[in-house]
Amino acid sequence: MPSPRTYATAGAFRRALEERLKRASLTDQIDPNRLRRQVSFDRLLARLFREDPAPWVLKGGYALELRFKAARSTVDIDLTVQRVAASAGGDENQVVRQMLQSAAAVALGDWFEFTIGPPVMDLTAAPYGGARYPVEARMDERIFARFHLDAGIGDVVMRPLETIVCRDWLGFAGIESSRVLMIAREQQFAEKIHAYTLPRNAANSRVKDLVDLVDLALLIGSGGWISSGLWKLCV
Repeated sequence: MPSPRTYATAGAFRRALEERLKRASLTDQIDPNRLRRQVSFDRLLARLFREDPAPWVLKGGYALELRFKAARSTVDIDLTVQRVAASAGGDENQVVRQMLQSAAAVALGDWFEFTIGPPVMDLTAAPYGGARYPVEARMDERIFARFHLDAGIGDVVMRPLETIVCRDWLGFAGIESSRVLMIAREQQFAEKIHAYTLPRNAANSRVKDLVDLVDLALLIGSGGWISSGLWKLCV
C-alpha cells in the first residue's frame, strides 16, 4: 500500500480526491455526484461525532447505507438530537443550528469547510419537533456538495448505541475514517415497521422499505433472532 501523501494546498488535495472518486465511479458504476455527497456526509459526521459523547445520534437512510455498506440513493443526513444547549427562551431549532455549526467548523486537516444554513422546514415527528437544515460543503473556495440535514429533537433512543466506521475515503492522505454513533439495528427495524404500516390516504409505494426490513431482520438474526429489545420496540 502506498505511503500517505501530504498536500500543501486545498486545490492539490481536491484534484487528488476527485481523481479517486472518478475512478471509483467508473469501477462501481455509481454517479460521481453521489460519491461526492457520500464523502461530504462522512467528513461532516467526523466533525459532528468528534465530541464524546456527541449530543446527537445518526438514524435514517444513511445509517442503513453505512450499516449495509451498500450504495443507496440517500440524499440527506438524519439525526436525533438528545441534548440541546440551554437557551434563554430562544428558538430550539436555532440553538440546534448553532450547535451543528460549531461542531462542523472544526478543522480536521481534510480541507473541507461546512456551512449549516437556517432551517428551511419544521419537522413534527419527533417529540419536541426539529428542523431541516441546508448544508454546503466547500473545498478550495468552491462548492463540493450540497445536501440537507434533518435533526429531530427528543426521540427515545434504545441503548446501547452502535458505532460504525465509515468508508476509507481519505486514507491516501493519511486521514482516518470517520466513526459514527447510530441507533441500534433493532430500533431501526422497529421504526421501519412503524413507517411502513402507518395509515396513509394512498398506497405505500416505498418498496425499498420492504427490502430494508428483510436486510435488517437478517442482520438482527445473525446476532440471535429475536431479541427482547426488538419485541419491546415493535409492540
